[in-house]
Amino acid sequence: MARSSDLQKTIKPVMPKSEKPKPLACLTATEARRWNDIFNCIDDDWISKEQYDLLANYCRHLDSADEMSVLIENHRQDLLTMTADQYIKSLDRLSKMRDREVRAATSLATKLRLTNQSLRSSHDVKPLATKKPWE
Repeated sequence: MARSSDLQKTIKPVMPKSEKPKPLACLTATEARRWNDIFNCIDDDWISKEQYDLLANYCRHLDSADEMSVLIENHRQDLLTMTADQYIKSLDRLSKMRDREVRAATSLATKLRLTNQSLRSSHDVKPLATKKPWE
């Protein structure tokens, strides 16, 4: 059997485009919209079927973080009915809840390789032209 040339090794066969995966049935309408938005921004094969549950949880955490942000924004109106101490404790609790959701979403985004760092190739980044210390 003949060996393949370097050119043949670099040529990738053209595969027919597969359909974007449908959102899981357990997702809400907002979470399903996020699912579709994510799949519209990445290659079809970027996330495997085994990772769909991770992606669904990522969508849930983003939605929960948004809900916490709305609660925090609406909480500002409660300042008139609460003491300053109650307001600060309540705001702190809501902020911690939002922080947990954001951290969980960030962790899942990293695991799913959705962050900007994982979407860029190290070959795309040009080294900074710096002056060497001895020059």
